[in-house]
Amino acid sequence: MSKSNNQQKNPDIIFNNLKILRRKMNMTQAELAEKVGLHRLSYANIECGKTELINPHLPKIADVLHSSLQVILFTDLSEGEDMQAALLCDGDPMEMKYASKTQDRINSLKEENRTIRESLARAQETIAQLKAVIASKDEVIRCKDELLTLYNTRKKTR
Repeated sequence: MSKSNNQQKNPDIIFNNLKILRRKMNMTQAELAEKVGLHRLSYANIECGKTELINPHLPKIADVLHSSLQVILFTDLSEGEDMQAALLCDGDPMEMKYASKTQDRINSLKEENRTIRESLARAQETIAQLKAVIASKDEVIRCKDELLTLYNTRKKTR
């Protein structure tokens, strides 16, 4: 969440955030505009940056998108980590740092899980090799026993 702490509004980020959040909600511009009480073109102008950034509809848009003004205005959701954190906590900026830590822990556990699976695969390969060695030793012992039996049989017949 490197850019979310940078408390400067970047219009391009804001318009991109609106588009990202709307798409995550699987909404068209027309559907969002209807929920906010706007004409589709009015909303499209907001999302494209053709309408003044300070818009009285922005809080309602944030609400419909299950986000917050803080997230829309100050977080670059084009960064995957920030996007996941924003979605985990429905855009609540107070929870975003905890969501980010949670995501970091999840990523750490996934890496640990991958390492354990690799170790398990190597251990299973070693077990298979040891079973082959044991099987060959058992075959040697069986052959030795047959030869010993054959030797003792011939010895008795002489």
